[in-house]
Amino acid sequence: MTDKKFCLAVISDIDCNDEMSPWECPPLYKNDGPCTGGADKYLDKLTKDIIPAIRNELGNEPEKIIIAGYSLAGLFAIYSLYKTDLFSMGFAIYLK
Repeated sequence: MTDKKFCLAVISDIDCNDEMSPWECPPLYKNDGPCTGGADKYLDKLTKDIIPAIRNELGNEPEKIIIAGYSLAGLFAIYSLYKTDLFSMGFAIYLK
C-alpha cells in the first residue's frame, strides 16, 4: 500500500471512561460508569512518557506522529489535536 516505512504502536490497558473523556458526564449507556474527564492528565502522560519511550525504542525521529482511536478513544484523538501540536493528524472511528 505504501513504500514508506511506518511503526504502529498500540496502547492498551486504558480506562476509557476516565482517560479518554475530556470532561465529566453521566453514564452514556445502561450499566456503564460515568466519564470522569481525565483526558488532559492522560494526554500529559502520553506526550511526556509513552511517546518518548516509543521514540527511544525506535532509535530515530519519526517524520510524522498520527493519533487514532475508535469510539471514546476517537474523541480523545481529535481532542488531542486541539491540545498539542505533537500530532501531524488524527483519525476517529465510530463503530455502530
